Amino acid sequence: MVTNAGDPTQVVGRESISRIAGGAPGEAGWVPPGRPEAVEGEDIFAVARPARSRVPVLAVLIVALLLVGGGVWWFALQGDDSPAPPQGGQRAAPASLADAVAKLPGLPGRERDIPATMPLDALVERQLLPQPTVEVLRAAGVVEVGFRGTTEVGVTVSVFVVPGDREDALRDHQAELGLAPVRDSGLSDGVGVYRIATGDGVFRRGVYRTNGFTVVMDSSELGADVDKNNAATFAEMADRVLGALPKN
Repeated sequence: MVTNAGDPTQVVGRESISRIAGGAPGEAGWVPPGRPEAVEGEDIFAVARPARSRVPVLAVLIVALLLVGGGVWWFALQGDDSPAPPQGGQRAAPASLADAVAKLPGLPGRERDIPATMPLDALVERQLLPQPTVEVLRAAGVVEVGFRGTTEVGVTVSVFVVPGDREDALRDHQAELGLAPVRDSGLSDGVGVYRIATGDGVFRRGVYRTNGFTVVMDSSELGADVDKNNAATFAEMADRVLGALPKN
């Protein structure tokens, strides 16, 4: 059962989640937590064709978000935990997408070995964003996105830097994914925060505008009773990112 964070009694619905097969990550037969039996390989990131019912499609998108967040089986762990960014004064606006990504601070966890900028199709190929989200970006005229992310066992943090003011389109899209707005998120005004929780984990997302770019901040954790820890991870990430790329 999946509940909408805005109304814990409201059932959004999803297909039954498969059992976790025996074995460890990388072994034959191992199934990541939350991966539905009916979806295999990269198909979960390619839900673009029309469906007879919105509920199954929405369910797959929700599970896809959690799999992105818990995708430690897709990425090698590299580097040490990064320190918080130093406190400073007014920061100059980024001159380019690469410059904006370079300004991003160290994030909680171990850094992923993924290019700092990439075309939209690479986001799907690397299973960083589901196809419907990529199509929203494409329709808005985006051709390339910046990325920085970290991961630990079951916990993933991702930051996407999108050229231009795409805030409205991305905020509207969160409802299509089944994410509910979070009231009193604790972040500064102007940062939209969204959340969804399932029996398999919790996913939070923040969206805001900064000096010619739109920033998307994701924090996801697999497991039961992880909401408090996920909220703390998200808050720490958001504090660091907003310090480096302030909203405007």
